[in-house]
Amino acid sequence: MTSAKASGAQSRTGPLPAAFHRLLTAAAISGTGDGLRYAALPLLAASLTDRPSLVALVTVAGRAPWLLLGLTSGVVADRLNRRTLMWSTDFFRAALTGGFALVLAFGGGSPPALVVFAFLLGCAQVLFDTAAMSFLPAVIPDKRQLGPANGRLAAAQGITSLFLGPPIGGVLFGLSVVSVFAIDAASFLLAAALVLTLRSSPAARPAAKQSITADLATGLRWLWRNRELRDQTAVYCAISLITGVILAVFVLYVRGELELGGFGYGVLTAFFAVGNLLMAWLAPILRIRLGQPALLIGSVVAITGSLVLIGVVQLAATTALALFVFGCAGTTWLVITLTLRQEIVPDNLLARVTSCYRTVGNVANPVGALLGGLVTQLSSTPVTFLLCGGVMGAVSLGFHRSLRSD
Repeated sequence: MTSAKASGAQSRTGPLPAAFHRLLTAAAISGTGDGLRYAALPLLAASLTDRPSLVALVTVAGRAPWLLLGLTSGVVADRLNRRTLMWSTDFFRAALTGGFALVLAFGGGSPPALVVFAFLLGCAQVLFDTAAMSFLPAVIPDKRQLGPANGRLAAAQGITSLFLGPPIGGVLFGLSVVSVFAIDAASFLLAAALVLTLRSSPAARPAAKQSITADLATGLRWLWRNRELRDQTAVYCAISLITGVILAVFVLYVRGELELGGFGYGVLTAFFAVGNLLMAWLAPILRIRLGQPALLIGSVVAITGSLVLIGVVQLAATTALALFVFGCAGTTWLVITLTLRQEIVPDNLLARVTSCYRTVGNVANPVGALLGGLVTQLSSTPVTFLLCGGVMGAVSLGFHRSLRSD
């Protein structure tokens, strides 16, 4: 099986190349800016309007580009020089965010302007993420080092965007909202400058004579014909769907069943983030020790167990444990499957296959949020979590059977 060969080939390797550390630094700097903005955007939206629908529209505008550009971004990243695409989108985001800071400085902030800003920034994010995930093999020529490299990138981005950026962003917002977006713009500028220092990889292939639709179809066919990645895409769709449910109803669970306020909510979500960061470092090591199939099925089973635990036992301590396990399992899945795609997908198709995979998840996530709200309205939050556990249990069983049949 492909995954068995890939994981079996892993061994202790030398230090990661210097170019990777520059890429890692760029990711950390950009992640800090992202964290600042993640905290400031909803606060700014709420300060500009008291209409919940307009506040929600800002979030929707930031996510909508995945529906519009998710698949196309893979074609673009496979046709163009990926390094060029990365630094140019970072420069665009620096200019956009800096311009928005100026608009705010001169009193021009409004809900429509915020929606347009979130949408344009989301479009650039889609292009950058697709190119970056496909560019890493050019920086890490030794495929045995892709796992550790992906783990370190995930850890750096998690620390900066989840732990470092948001609290600083919240404090800065209270002092000067303009400073938040000015610093965010500077972070994009620094990240772009670092990406420019990396060795330029050639375009994955020359400008194609095929149409964008034909190019996209080629990537979709490759993904569909590879049973291993096809199965992983289906599981990822389920995980994203369930994550959307959790994001939609967890605050109701905390306030209702656990009877906790904002501080308790923050502490519980911190357990999820700690699990994310821990496995970003450990997943590549466990892949070597345990093998990829065992690690992937273990992740899905762990997600199932954590959902059932939240649904059955309504205690803060068990909820914290469940969120920690969920965070560990989710990041393990992310790092291992990303590494596998970078190892086995041909370079001239990597961006298209990656964009297809990620678009599935980014579409499933808001669908899950909608379903979570509807199910909870008809029943209760514990029932919603138990139903999610049942769905993931069925997914675990099907995925296990698929692995055994390979």
